[in-house]
Amino acid sequence: MIIRRLHIITAFIIILTFLPAKRIFEAKLPIYPQQDKILKSSKYVCLTFDDGPHFYYTKKIVDILKEYNVKATFFLVGKQAQKYPQLVNYILSHPGCKIANHTFSHKNLRKLTQIEIEKEIILAHRTFLDITKGEDSLRVIPYLRPPGGNFNENLIKILQKHKFKLCLWSVFSNDLKCKNKDELIKNISHQLDSSKEIILLHSGNQITLEALPELIVLLRDKGYDFINIDEIEYELYNVN
Repeated sequence: MIIRRLHIITAFIIILTFLPAKRIFEAKLPIYPQQDKILKSSKYVCLTFDDGPHFYYTKKIVDILKEYNVKATFFLVGKQAQKYPQLVNYILSHPGCKIANHTFSHKNLRKLTQIEIEKEIILAHRTFLDITKGEDSLRVIPYLRPPGGNFNENLIKILQKHKFKLCLWSVFSNDLKCKNKDELIKNISHQLDSSKEIILLHSGNQITLEALPELIVLLRDKGYDFINIDEIEYELYNVN
């Protein structure tokens, strides 16, 4: 846990260097409705699913979230959304789900120019808005999770320009490398040491699907309320 906290401090110093006047993580975005911050408990968790929509697993994940009445945020890839627009709308068929940005083509943003970074973010966001027309588009929120957690000064400036927020994670489930659901649940459980957690999961993974019901029960037993990423009051979440 000491190493994890050192990661937080290091990342915090980096971001303060880039944004001396104002942290991108604080101010509300005026172009989107304010969230109701009256929550039921003092412990909150946000389940996040990256890399979707997946042609097979996304619908099954949403069905579990509906069954257990759980909120979650899906960080979608623009190219995948173009392939499976019906699944983008299926995510939003559950009123507890929101969609955020995982770039258009899942490239390492640290290796791109400012123009290329901007294109990755804006093209993905416009793709989501085109698919989710009407009131549902309000649940396409301006939050970006860069692939691999890779970000730099160029990305921070672009996010600030377009009023996006950077979102990483506090719990890295390592679900893509887990051998079974018990290993995945154990990985997550051992990292739960805060009253506010953001759990990184992936959409296209059988182990994640199998573990999800038990994970939801575990988190509820530990006293966590499920919220969306734009409802949590956070300062910084690190790559651990």
